Amino acid sequence: ADTLLAAHPQNPLWYRFRAASVVYSGDVERARAAVAEAERHSPTAEDRRDLYKVIATAWGSLMYANLAEESLEKALEADPGHDDPQVVKGLTEYLRMQHKFDEYEQRTRTLLAQSPDNDMYQANLIEVQMERHRFSEALRMARERALAAPENGRWYWYWASAAILSGDESVLPDIEARVRDRSKSTDDLRHFYASVASAYAQCGNQNKSIEYFHKAIDADGKYTPAYNNLAGALEKQGNLAEAEATYRK
Repeated sequence: ADTLLAAHPQNPLWYRFRAASVVYSGDVERARAAVAEAERHSPTAEDRRDLYKVIATAWGSLMYANLAEESLEKALEADPGHDDPQVVKGLTEYLRMQHKFDEYEQRTRTLLAQSPDNDMYQANLIEVQMERHRFSEALRMARERALAAPENGRWYWYWASAAILSGDESVLPDIEARVRDRSKSTDDLRHFYASVASAYAQCGNQNKSIEYFHKAIDADGKYTPAYNNLAGALEKQGNLAEAEATYRK
C-alpha cells in the first residue's frame, strides 16, 4: 500500500488499504491514526463510507466487535442518504455479538418501520426474539411471514426452530410438508433440516439433532457444515468412532 501511495498520493483507495493493513496488526492507536489519515484523503461521502466498511471488516476479522460496530456507525453517518444493506446487516451482527439486544431490536424496528417489506429486517427482528428467548413471539412472527410469503423458504426455518425451542414441535411435520411442497432447490431443504437440527441441539436433544443433520446431508451430500455439525453431535453423544468417521468425510 505504501508503494502505491507513493505513486498515486491522491487516490483514496490506497489510503483505505493502508489503513486496513494497519488495523490487521491489532495496534489500535496506530490504526486510529491511519484511519484518520485515510479520512483526510476521502473527499466524497462514498469514499468515506467505503473506508469505514473496509475498516469494519478488518476489526471484525480480529473479533474487535466494538470497533467494528463503531466503524459501521461512522459508515452510516458518512453517507446517511445511502441505504447500504451490507452496512446495516453488519452493524446488527456486531450488536448481537456484543449482546446489545435492546439496541439491536430498537434499530431493527426503526429500519422496519421505514421499509416494512424488507425481508432482512424482518429476519433480524425474528432473530433477536430468538436471542432473547422470546420463542413464542418469534414463533408467531415467523408463522405470519411464512403464511404471507409461502415461497420464501427462510420463514419456514425460523418457524420450525421457534416451534422446537418454544416446546411445540407438534407442528413440525406440517412445516416440513410445506417446505417439501414449495422448495425450489436442495438449498431450501438442506437449510431447513440444518436449522431444525441446530434447534434440537440447542435443546440438548442430540438424537433428534443427529436425525435432522442426516436429513440435511441426504438433501445435499456436499453440504460440509452438516457433516461437521453431525460429527459434533455424535461426539457429544459419546459415539466417538462414528464422529471421527464423519469428520473425515
